Amino acid sequence: MIIGNGLIAQSFSGFDEQNKTTVFASGVSDSQTRDNLKFQREINLLITLSTSRPDCKLIYFSTTSIVSAQSPYCTHKHAVEDFIKRNFAFYCIYRLPQVLGYGGNKLNLINFLKSSISNNNKMLIFPNSFRSIIDVEDLVSICKLTFNLQDKSVLNIAGIEFLKIIDIVNIVSMKLSIDPIVSFHEKSQTCLMENSKEIDDSIKKLGINKNKYIERVINKYL
Repeated sequence: MIIGNGLIAQSFSGFDEQNKTTVFASGVSDSQTRDNLKFQREINLLITLSTSRPDCKLIYFSTTSIVSAQSPYCTHKHAVEDFIKRNFAFYCIYRLPQVLGYGGNKLNLINFLKSSISNNNKMLIFPNSFRSIIDVEDLVSICKLTFNLQDKSVLNIAGIEFLKIIDIVNIVSMKLSIDPIVSFHEKSQTCLMENSKEIDDSIKKLGINKNKYIERVINKYL
């Protein structure tokens, strides 16, 4: 069963033909939102699922930002993870970086950079800030290998490759053939999360090439 209709939901179509898994891909996707109604809607959906499909394994997508960022969105994701742990007998929570595919969230990093560069908008960049991006097709492949390893698990998919934000900006600008307008902020930001061992093992098993991975994914979908 798939809950949602966005990029991740569509990509997981046919994931579980025996209908023993609930893929929850209808969560709050805008990390900048402060809308409590949207947060509560997600909780309400999960409350319903906890009683209507108690014997099915829940696959839920959280965020890698949960360990470092402080925002209403991350506070909400903490609350959702805690709710799942208390109310579901079987679950796999994946903490994700930016997910890229055809279409997808208009507010994600790459779509934001594309829009800003195309419209000659100045972007504020943290020079020591790193980000990761994962191809949605690789995400599905990794989940297929790992979601049933344990009855209950929280798995970090921190990334296949990490790049500084300015390097990602330059990849997007080269693809668009438009020079970016940037200013730098002195504040230092770094990515603190590492992949769970199960995720690293699956990346190796799938033979995913880490070399210039982010550049390849951006060029594939942009």
